[in-house]
Amino acid sequence: MSHVTPEVNEVVLSYMEGLDCAKSLAVAIMWRHQDFAGVVSCKTDPRDYLDSDSYLRAVAATDLLRKCRGLLTEDDLEKRTLEKWRWAEAECYRSNERLEKYIDACYGDVEPHVLAVLRRARKYVFQMIGMPPDDLDGRFGPGTAVGLRSGHTTIPDKLSASPTLTHNAWWHLFHWSWNGWARAVCSVGVKPVFVRGNEYFTVPKDSSSLRACGKEALINGYYQLACGTALRRNYKRRYGVDLDYLQQHHREMACRGSRDDSIVTIDMTSASDTVCINLVKLMLPNDWYELLSSLRSPFTLVEGKWIRLEKFSSMGNGFTFELMTIILHALCLAACDGLDVGGRDLCARQDVSVFGDDIIVPREKAQDVLSLLRFVGFTPNLKKTFLQGHFRESCGGDFFDGADVRPFLLEELPTEPAHFIALANGIYRVQRKLGTTGLELMRAWFRTLDCLPTSLRRLRGPEELGDIVIHDGFTHRWCVRWSDSIRYIRCYVPASFRKVRWWGFAPTVQLASALLINQEGSPFFRFDEARDGNVDDERLRWFPPRDPVLGHEERWIPFS
Repeated sequence: MSHVTPEVNEVVLSYMEGLDCAKSLAVAIMWRHQDFAGVVSCKTDPRDYLDSDSYLRAVAATDLLRKCRGLLTEDDLEKRTLEKWRWAEAECYRSNERLEKYIDACYGDVEPHVLAVLRRARKYVFQMIGMPPDDLDGRFGPGTAVGLRSGHTTIPDKLSASPTLTHNAWWHLFHWSWNGWARAVCSVGVKPVFVRGNEYFTVPKDSSSLRACGKEALINGYYQLACGTALRRNYKRRYGVDLDYLQQHHREMACRGSRDDSIVTIDMTSASDTVCINLVKLMLPNDWYELLSSLRSPFTLVEGKWIRLEKFSSMGNGFTFELMTIILHALCLAACDGLDVGGRDLCARQDVSVFGDDIIVPREKAQDVLSLLRFVGFTPNLKKTFLQGHFRESCGGDFFDGADVRPFLLEELPTEPAHFIALANGIYRVQRKLGTTGLELMRAWFRTLDCLPTSLRRLRGPEELGDIVIHDGFTHRWCVRWSDSIRYIRCYVPASFRKVRWWGFAPTVQLASALLINQEGSPFFRFDEARDGNVDDERLRWFPPRDPVLGHEERWIPFS
């Protein structure tokens, strides 16, 4: 195999042999013949299985390499992703046409019961988010933006570049001109630059597809994140839904639904790309709509051509996730008709929950919800929508009759010790879920450990430490020492980091960056620590860029 090492090849084949099922045999045959397209396209449908053990064996085989990057050529993935992006735009165009007459219901032929449901959903949205904030506290995300050079995504880089914005965001310049960013820009002699919209690009999703995103203008993205934070804060304060912890709640609900069949899980196809403009206009209060519209990108640059967007916002926009979650939640509540919209009861139903495009609703209301979502422009992903049976899936939790059947997904082919430790731990977790029937996987586990240097094979520890140790259930095999009644475990942790020196930036840029980093928090140090003398002078001379890890080393980590 051209780009697969013999060690990885042996581990994969041993893993498939240990699973010992029809699916693992099929994957092993395709893997031996380098049919990578067949490997990543091989799927497992839980509806075809009667028990959790047989399903877990099958899905562990087919999903091991489903998200592994580099197995298929990038050209084919780019073409397929762009076709799907254009399909989503066509869907949004049709949805905008269909919903246009509902914006001003005094005119046009509208369905009364549909209008009533949409108005009810709009009331739910207002209960969830209220009025927009008077002042937007902007911030930078970790990604790139229009006008930035490739690889220059740190906060000082963004503060030194020409600030870009769309024409509809011009009035945000009045607020922007009072912060440290504007002063830093003036000091280096650059001016704001107007652009037509965002720029199309893709990021890896899994081994057979990419995710379409939009690279936003700098000032737009800065205030988009402020709007996303405000939506998230109001959603929590007014409606009691905390998006920071909702994923675990979804997994618990999915587990319960797989046992008693009381709730169903629904997934959408390209949900963020099919939130059309008129749907947002129908759902949001006018003040919120005007604010978000001023920050969205009306055009996208695709293959050198500007395309007017029918969607409201894309992935890469700072408020897309929160906006999509709130709109979908309101629509599901309106379809279920379970709350008093007069405002006397603001507590969300326990059997209706939404996180992004992961939807949970009562089983008896599932068809009503699906009908409404289709009408407003969403397309349910029927392969990941489970309305009956013993299987439910939501937010990374897969459950079959109450049993955790989430497989291990290898995201990239192992090339260094840290990768092999993660692979060994993934195999170990699958073996734990299979119990005594999965002992055959220990051969693949030992083969993975054979790929590690001898000194690293002894770095065993508990699962709570993640992939910085090799997971082992036998505590006597852990590498442990005690000091001052604290138990330390020997681990393989990131050790060296890329460094960007401060002196390459203007003093005003350094000052503005320091204020932003101190406000948002730094994984390395905070400036109040430096003020108190808790950080050495060397660490004050540099800061970490995105993805700073260069290497690893063995180190003792306190555990208990």
